[in-house]
Amino acid sequence: MTDEMYLAREPMPLPSGQNLPRLRGSQRDARQFGEHITAGFSDAWAALQTSKAEVSRILWKHSECRVRVIFRSTYEYAFILRESNHPYHLGDAIDRDRYFDQMWESVAEDPKRRQLYLAEREDLWRGDIPIFISRPGSTSLWTSTGEEFRHFFDTSGIQAAERRLDSLNQDNLSRQLQFIDVSLSSAAASQDPPHNRWQPQCDSFESPLVAATAIAGHLAREAFTSEGQAAWVTTNELAPGFAPVVHGRDLYAGAPGATDVPVGART
Repeated sequence: MTDEMYLAREPMPLPSGQNLPRLRGSQRDARQFGEHITAGFSDAWAALQTSKAEVSRILWKHSECRVRVIFRSTYEYAFILRESNHPYHLGDAIDRDRYFDQMWESVAEDPKRRQLYLAEREDLWRGDIPIFISRPGSTSLWTSTGEEFRHFFDTSGIQAAERRLDSLNQDNLSRQLQFIDVSLSSAAASQDPPHNRWQPQCDSFESPLVAATAIAGHLAREAFTSEGQAAWVTTNELAPGFAPVVHGRDLYAGAPGATDVPVGART
């Protein structure tokens, strides 16, 4: 060992796992079974719609099961824990505390998440990945040491699931089928990249304003809205291929490009 030793991180290829479709031991292209996938999903959707009471009964049967509630990814916890073991942070407990304090930035404006900050730090100081537990039929949250935060959630997980069951309709199904189609199309584009990605077709509209208005209406229907914010799922080029992603903040495939159309329609 010398003082010239250092730790370097490099990207590594990951072996294929159970996420790839296989049939009789051989890997298959999921695009070949697109119709079967959508038909099976539609059948399952219909079964949920017609069996809401039975599904609810099954859910309440497991109301006391312990479930993990994830506020930060395990990767983020593991990264913070690993970096906190650097000699620079281990030389002084205050330095290590300050390093853990970076977690405060993401919860400072969230009153409920602020309650969990000390529990996260305590777990990390013990060398553990922080864990929070709840039960599907409860609104309480428990830390790894058993401390309970009563009424942490507005509703229980089962109540939220029941509301989701009640909201199932044809529009929801159409959107989910669209996601399946986008996912399969992304796989196709990754293997057979399109040569011409932009083919404007506005001949059927009377004017650019009519076209912009039609596009704005489509964007409004496809948007996911919550608490005054909107987001869209789109297909974007991510090396080495294409993938469905939530739009970013760039003009090319992000929110500015989407919002320019409704603004243009209004003007």
